[in-house]
Amino acid sequence: MSVLQKVTEVVAEVLEVDAATLDPDANLIKDLNMDSVLAIDIATLLEKHYHVQVPDERMEELTSVRAIAHLVEGLLAAGRA
Repeated sequence: MSVLQKVTEVVAEVLEVDAATLDPDANLIKDLNMDSVLAIDIATLLEKHYHVQVPDERMEELTSVRAIAHLVEGLLAAGRA
């Protein structure tokens, strides 16, 4: 499973939407009403799955599934360096 697919699943679970219909480029704040608490919930689940530290303040800046996936990919790459 790709990082994008896993992030999509996690975001869909937290925001209570269907992962199959979740557009990876949709604005999570404007289109799906993600707030800072939900962003932290997403970060926590991703940290547990990938064993990385996702900065809460960064999560609040990210507005799409694709952007979150890129952050996680970067954290994973940095952890392997």
